[in-house]
Amino acid sequence: MHEAAPSSQNPISQKGGSAEHPNKMDTKDFNWLSDVFRGSTYNSYSLFSHLPTSAFDWGDGGYAGSSNCGGELLYLSAPSSTDESDGLVMARGNFSTSLYASLSRAQIEFGGPATFGLEVSRADHEYIPNGTEEEKKGSSFQLGSMIERGSFNHRWPITEYYLNLYNDGGSDKHRGKETHVGTCQMFSYTEGGIFYQVLRIEEGGDIDKDKDSWRRFPNESQIVLTIGGPVWFHTFQAKDRLHDHLLKANTDKVFDMNDYDPPLAGTTRQVKTDGMIRFWDQTRKIGLEANVYQYQPGKVGKYRYKRLPMTQSAASADNGPDEVQGEFRVRAYNAVVPLPRVPNQDHVHVFVAAIRLFEGEGELKVRHDWNPLEKLPSSEDMHRHIGVDSSSENATGAMWDTIFAEQQDEWDYVLDFSEVNLVGRTLEKILQVAAIPAPFRNEQFQVGGARLGTTALVSNLFIRPTIDLKSTFWKVRFLYTTYRYLSHLCQHYGTSQSDHRGSRSSTSEAQRSLGNSSESIHHPGIDIVDMLRVAQFQLNRIQGAIDKIVRYLVWALLDPKRNTKMMPDNHLAGDPNYFYVMTTIWFAVKAFPGWGWDWKDSLFSLNNYDPRIHLLDKTRLPPQNWVFGKSDKEIIPLLRWHHYASILKLCEEGFLSTSWRSDDLERKVLRLEKAAKLAAAAKLSSGRPYTADDEMIDRLSFVSNELVLERSKSGRISPVTKLAISRIKQRNFTRGLNPGWFPSHEEGSTSGPWEIHALCHHSRLAVFFLDAKDSEEGMVSEHTKEDIECYKQKIRGFFNGEGTLIPCWERAHIKARKGWLCSEASAVFATTILAANGSNIENLMAESTDSSMQKIALNHSEKNKAKETDTQHYFEEQKKVLMQTTYMGSLMKDQLDVFAKSTGELGRAPPIPWKSFSAPRRYHPESFTNSLEDTPDLYKAPLIEDTFIPISLQRIVTLPKEPSLKFTENDLNVILKDICVSDIRADQDAEDEHGLAWNVRHLEHVKADERAKDSLLRWALYDSLVDQEVQHRFVTVRWGGATGRETLPKEYLDLLIYVIHTEIAACLSNHVLRFARFSYQKNDSWVANITLRCWRVGSKGPDPNDNKTSKLQRSRALNPPAGKEAVAQRRGSFFIKQKLADDPPPVESDEHETEFKDDEPIYLLKNLREVWKATQKPQLSFELEISSIALSTNPFGDFSKCTIISELIEKEEMKLIVNDARKLWQQFVHQPQTGRCLVFLLVLGKMVQKITETYNVSINKLTSILELDTSFKRTEEEWSSNRNLALEFELGLWSLEALYKLQNSLKASVDSLLDAKEKLGAQIKEGPGTRSLTLERMCQERLGEFESSLVQLTAVNARLERRIELNTRYKESFSAVLTMRDSRASLRQNNISLSQNETIQRLTYLTIAYLPIALMASIFSIPPEQRVIFPVMGIEWFVGAIFLLSLATYLMAFFIHDIMRFFTYPPPLPRERLLDSERKKAHKIKTTFFQDKDDIPPPPITEPKAPPNIWRYISEFRQSWRKIPEDTPGEGEEKELLAEPAPASQQAAPRAPRPPIPAHDSATQVNPIADKEPDIHEIDVPPEIPPGFLGKVRRIRFAGSRRSTSNTNGIDGVAP
Repeated sequence: MHEAAPSSQNPISQKGGSAEHPNKMDTKDFNWLSDVFRGSTYNSYSLFSHLPTSAFDWGDGGYAGSSNCGGELLYLSAPSSTDESDGLVMARGNFSTSLYASLSRAQIEFGGPATFGLEVSRADHEYIPNGTEEEKKGSSFQLGSMIERGSFNHRWPITEYYLNLYNDGGSDKHRGKETHVGTCQMFSYTEGGIFYQVLRIEEGGDIDKDKDSWRRFPNESQIVLTIGGPVWFHTFQAKDRLHDHLLKANTDKVFDMNDYDPPLAGTTRQVKTDGMIRFWDQTRKIGLEANVYQYQPGKVGKYRYKRLPMTQSAASADNGPDEVQGEFRVRAYNAVVPLPRVPNQDHVHVFVAAIRLFEGEGELKVRHDWNPLEKLPSSEDMHRHIGVDSSSENATGAMWDTIFAEQQDEWDYVLDFSEVNLVGRTLEKILQVAAIPAPFRNEQFQVGGARLGTTALVSNLFIRPTIDLKSTFWKVRFLYTTYRYLSHLCQHYGTSQSDHRGSRSSTSEAQRSLGNSSESIHHPGIDIVDMLRVAQFQLNRIQGAIDKIVRYLVWALLDPKRNTKMMPDNHLAGDPNYFYVMTTIWFAVKAFPGWGWDWKDSLFSLNNYDPRIHLLDKTRLPPQNWVFGKSDKEIIPLLRWHHYASILKLCEEGFLSTSWRSDDLERKVLRLEKAAKLAAAAKLSSGRPYTADDEMIDRLSFVSNELVLERSKSGRISPVTKLAISRIKQRNFTRGLNPGWFPSHEEGSTSGPWEIHALCHHSRLAVFFLDAKDSEEGMVSEHTKEDIECYKQKIRGFFNGEGTLIPCWERAHIKARKGWLCSEASAVFATTILAANGSNIENLMAESTDSSMQKIALNHSEKNKAKETDTQHYFEEQKKVLMQTTYMGSLMKDQLDVFAKSTGELGRAPPIPWKSFSAPRRYHPESFTNSLEDTPDLYKAPLIEDTFIPISLQRIVTLPKEPSLKFTENDLNVILKDICVSDIRADQDAEDEHGLAWNVRHLEHVKADERAKDSLLRWALYDSLVDQEVQHRFVTVRWGGATGRETLPKEYLDLLIYVIHTEIAACLSNHVLRFARFSYQKNDSWVANITLRCWRVGSKGPDPNDNKTSKLQRSRALNPPAGKEAVAQRRGSFFIKQKLADDPPPVESDEHETEFKDDEPIYLLKNLREVWKATQKPQLSFELEISSIALSTNPFGDFSKCTIISELIEKEEMKLIVNDARKLWQQFVHQPQTGRCLVFLLVLGKMVQKITETYNVSINKLTSILELDTSFKRTEEEWSSNRNLALEFELGLWSLEALYKLQNSLKASVDSLLDAKEKLGAQIKEGPGTRSLTLERMCQERLGEFESSLVQLTAVNARLERRIELNTRYKESFSAVLTMRDSRASLRQNNISLSQNETIQRLTYLTIAYLPIALMASIFSIPPEQRVIFPVMGIEWFVGAIFLLSLATYLMAFFIHDIMRFFTYPPPLPRERLLDSERKKAHKIKTTFFQDKDDIPPPPITEPKAPPNIWRYISEFRQSWRKIPEDTPGEGEEKELLAEPAPASQQAAPRAPRPPIPAHDSATQVNPIADKEPDIHEIDVPPEIPPGFLGKVRRIRFAGSRRSTSNTNGIDGVAP
């Protein structure tokens, strides 16, 4: 180990280098994995980090592996070693075999249970040295974010991460707060049939910082490593390789041999092993063994490995749920490794895992040490085998980089860096991964005992592996093009360095000749020498691979004596791919004419009619009378022609016997050639739009030139190729999107835009190069170079994260599946760019040869030198003129073409925005890959804390920051009885009888078979949608929120928001609030939701026999409610449920706070049932039903979740909706943005129909039962004669009020529906892209269906409004009649009252007349002893007193008003005075700015004489007695102010004389009005004011136009 350098040194030196040579390669202690010492053979993929991620396949000689985007192990494969072998055995992680599941696992960084290689464990707790026993098993570190991803020589993957402390945010959600303490490199490769994974961790942070500022490892730290986990095995011939297979414990019995006796159910037992980990598949007889070692460096050249003890992991992040494996639990293993700090050494630790696959029970029984410690490869061994050094024969990365650097500017076509990476990666992927040794039972041996190897090119080795013969041809073509390119490169650069080829000693001599100094390490000459040596090695490697591939085709398909199980598929009869066999063989024979093919003699001995030949079997090569499908019909003429023409060529070259060359073979080839030409010409003249299927026809037309099948001049383009070129040049952009599906009675094109296929752009690129090759000059013009760069840029848009091509961006299931599995796309594009770049080398070589010949000619003819020079100059001038003329002609032609096209574009639809189809960085949405099974950590704290909860739900649901919030599989049992799931799954390989590619699955709770059904339903909610191949999911929650059932339970809300549908929170908020509303949003996902209200007929009314209800009604009758409740009941007399005093309190009052009184059920009081029809149910009620729909999709719209919360839609109706949605999704598969809107409207339309039916039933029930229309049509006599009609009128008011409630809910729902129609219609109109006429017709039909449903509901709303309006008019008219009747009765009552008043008046007069007599009689009847009267008073006094008292009484009665006025207090003002006071108050005084109102006299007032009043006389007397001075001069009684003297504290001070306005200068600005002392004016107070009131009068102050007073009590005319 290196000693720790001082902190002041460069950080580079701390990673194993030296200060003198910081870039010198360090091969020991695995330091070459550090980013500083990776060298030129390392290929970084940072350039492609923003592109769609992908897995990285690696391997050698059939031993291959696949790592996900994060570098974790997904698959392993190994050649089979048994006699009855299937050719290949494979191991995979715990996930489905489907394409979608495999693609999803490849694109994520953390695989969890899906990966089984060596990883840094995601431990559940942190390592605490002094903690509990469980805490001492924790880890000090976690992986942070990814730094970089790359590979060595495009073969072996390496991934680098930041290493974080455990509590510093190592989780995905907290990566923004990372504090790095080091780095971690993960590297994988295979050697000698063993798979090795190297994990290297190093202390240190960012290299831009000094070492003192780095965060260091803790003094006591340890790391936990994980390996293993649920592993499943299969072979190459297994059925599940071509059909989706969900791995289950019941059928896939995989044992952990260290834990052969599984623990009892519900128990766990930790199993420890000091040796290897062994997993065994009892069914398939395949096993896996693994060991983990710690590399311990020693002195120079000394090292050793230490095997680490392992313990079974109990973490669900490593093993997944126990239910997946059931009885047979295959778990991951953990290794807890202390990391002590060694003095004077860097903190670097290396761990190596060795894994192998084995077959047969014999290997299982023998526990031999297959990988002893002394045989483990050292750091130097791995460095040498991988070819990290640029001088290694395997240093292809450095070779391609040198080729890129040595390109010359004057070349017609220059390779881009991404294209160089594409070529290098494609070559290694074919030779290292796809090339699998195919075992034959009776394989031949060469001289010396060496086997004649055969290689089968397996396409998509880990995702539905198959030997695709079509892909084999295009890959062989790529290998030959690469061979030719490298051979020309060696010829061009090797003329002066031919002595340096081949041997390592010659390379050393070349290096010594160029110098041994450190500066000469990167000398271009040395790079070229290394490049030539590597290129020469690759030539032999490529030629050997082609030889083995062709030998496999001959032995497997043409030689009946040999058999192998690695055969191409023949499960589909009439597969046109078998036409490629003879074409591939002829292509290889033509490419290497001098090669000695060992199979030539055996092939020549074959008979054409031998039935044992596999190729001629009816299940393989299609017979002559085979009827092909529509998609293959146009390509068959070319394939047949190539097949039979290749047979003819092989016969002519002596590879096939004369039995193959029948008499009519030549004529047959000519007929097929003619048919191919006619088909190409017909396609050209048809004028049909270009489609993606046409690309294969163009590609085969181009290759006919290379196969030399036509009788044309050598080097010229053949007629079939010219027709294809013309068609490509004439093609136009896609301007209309086709439907993805047609009903059985319709036909049409279902292909998507051809622009979303990478090879369609490649066709135009190939045309440019063919035109340049066919031109006389063989040069590419500048204008063409710009076009080439334009199309190259389009193709680069299809690159993925490793720099290879994504074949297409199709969203149609079948075509997307074929496109993603189209493994030859990268090979086809790489072939074209290599051929174009290789023509530059050929031109340079030709120019070099011409230059040499010219020198020889000039040396031999010195006399004719001048003449030849003049002649050459003349021809060069003529050639230059010709080239200029040709260029100008082509330029003018291009301009005319542009003009013609521009004029033809008028009135046409714009091209489709095909780039909107581009694949995202991850194909599947995050919500489709996350699940309780795969990512359980996301459903508990702290990762769940970022979930958004609306305010209205925060008091109902469990908040995300609660530490107890956690979800498991058992939590799903709560909701199973009220939920059903319908999935549209992409699990079909071909279309069904209806032409549909998607399958529909319905899962629901069934009581009869509760266990089985619920397990499937629970698993559907528990597993990820990707593993289930779900494209679109519909979840129906049958809980409508009616009053009989409370709002959604808290458990349901938690599961819906956090687990089942995370985007539904806003919709649930409206649902709980019972608020009708539509909304949608476009963010990371597209979400549309709507909530609707409706009233339905129920039976939740109160029971009339219920004592509690009767008691409540009696109490209400005796004690009527007050306030708003009384008003509400008087308005409609309808009963609203109230909380009784003796009722128990609700369990959760918070859930009921959002319920409103208007949402309660409507039912009658008992007294109103007396006039109700006796035939109706006494408990009839009308209940509010809340229904909600939420649909969320990814931004493009091809993955969706739809949740429906309602009791209106039955299960069978939901099945019909999902089946209809499947057709709709497939119809709009090329425009899913429109499809999602139409699917939402489809579900909404069905719900609108149910709401319409519900409202019709409710309205008809109300109007028919209650006879609403006749309640207000009674005559006046009927109302007067029938006593029950009063209750009937009250019942009519109740029903009218009920209709008002129905109308309010219906109107809110209709408004929401209209809003949804408007906003979704606008999105449908936007597209993107223009729909074809057929697709537009389908769209309008769908919109028409929703419009029809909406019109029906709108009609119900209008009918309800008319009915309410009509009955309201009836009620108002009847109210007017009743009012008129009451008015007439009031008039009659008034007349009676008037007559009675007259009688009472007469009686009053009579009473007044008799009053004096009665009074005097009473007085004189007093006994004498009372001495009230004198005894002498007799009749005279009695009569006289009566007369006098009568006179006084009558006079008082006559003057009673004046008498009362005389004693009235306060004294009244005269009537004239009041009127004049009002007139004076209305008079407006106009003044100027400096004029005061006091200067303007008021208008004259004529004061009338006041009526006599005793209180006024008293006031006058008191005023005159006190002699109060007059304040206001004038005449009349009111000239004096009568007032009590105010208290001294309230008396105004004497007014001082007004001071003059002081002069002011410019420095002091004084406002004369503001500084003026306000004048105090005293007003007249009428003498009628009582003295007690006068003490409250205050003086009024006037200051300019302002008036202020100190009292707020005033009277009319007097300011307070």
